[in-house]
Parts: sequence; structure tokens; C-alpha cells
Amino acid sequence: MVDPNQVIYPRSRLQLVAVLFNGGANSYSVALVRWREEETEGEVWPYALGIRWNGGPDPKDKGGPLSSGRPIWYILPKDLVPWVLEGLLQRPETDRTALALAREKLLGKGEEKR
Repeated sequence: MVDPNQVIYPRSRLQLVAVLFNGGANSYSVALVRWREEETEGEVWPYALGIRWNGGPDPKDKGGPLSSGRPIWYILPKDLVPWVLEGLLQRPETDRTALALAREKLLGKGEEKR
């Protein structure tokens, strides 16, 4: 299993901001990232939500997705982001500080008290 805090590729297009949820082996992780589209010029790095499968407990299992053998984040379409963030509110393992930051950056609002 790959530690989601170590998933930083492609470096030229992605900056990992915070891991919101890490389900461990045989589960998934969700992260707030800054993602630069290929066609974007300049230093515009909008916020986005990434998700990946962590893989199994074997240290050699890199999970998915992969690119050139390296673990990467799948960038979620913007219309799915509110649903995923709402779902993470229900998970006790969610990092509440990171979730609040993601809600602020992606939805323009802070975390609701639950």
C-alpha cells in the first residue's frame, strides 16, 4: 500500500494540499490538491479533489490509478465534488480540519457541525 501523503505525481501539474480521508489497505483515499490542466498557461493552480485506491497490504501494491508505474490521483469532475465531501462528513475517519479546508476552497463554505 502506498501512503496517500506520498502521492505527488505528476509534479509538474499537481500539488498535494491535504489528505481528507485515508481508508488504509483495501480502501480508498481522498485529497485536496492543486491541479493544473495541461492547456492552462501561467501559474494558475485551481483546487480540485483527488481520489485513489490505496491497494492491498503488500508494500509492493501501489493501488490505482498509476501513470508510468507511479501512483497518481484521479481528479474528480467538479459536479461530483459536493457529493463526495458530503459523504466524507459521515465518515468518522475523515480529517475534519482538512475537510473544512476543502469545503472552503471547493464550495466556498466551512464545515457544518455534526
